[in-house]
Amino acid sequence: MSIDEHGFLSEDIQHYRQHIHKQHACYFDLIERLNIFCQDAKYCLEIHNHDPQQILAGCLMIKLLNDTQGAYSSSSTA
Repeated sequence: MSIDEHGFLSEDIQHYRQHIHKQHACYFDLIERLNIFCQDAKYCLEIHNHDPQQILAGCLMIKLLNDTQGAYSSSSTA
């Protein structure tokens, strides 16, 4: 499976993932630590259903956390 034929699903992509993780290890560590903090924080949110700003802010925070986790898991070297 080449990158040209299968894109990011290619087995060849592993080499690039490992290189990027090694080169930017401090940023990946930061994302992992921020993820733990934000994952805990989302369960502490007290959003009142009559306050549109709180609803919107809570939804955006959770959406951003989910998108960040999705992007990170797509780049992981598992």
